[in-house]
Amino acid sequence: MSSTPSAAGKGWWMDLGLFPDGRLSLTGAAADFHLLDAEGIPDAPPDYSERRLSEVRGDLPWWDSECTVLKAATTGGK
Repeated sequence: MSSTPSAAGKGWWMDLGLFPDGRLSLTGAAADFHLLDAEGIPDAPPDYSERRLSEVRGDLPWWDSECTVLKAATTGGK
């Protein structure tokens, strides 16, 4: 997953690149952003090209994984 947030004028937008080939674009008037350090994520992603997602899913952090907030920011909004 990758993300590109931007703010301009009175709004913000974010483009998300999703594995394996998805894309999601969001826009809004205000937002809070958090940079997290999730437990179990290595510095460099492992090479999963030889394995199926069902074979590696257990090795990946999940939505309920422990994490630490490294940075936080807000667009302000109203």
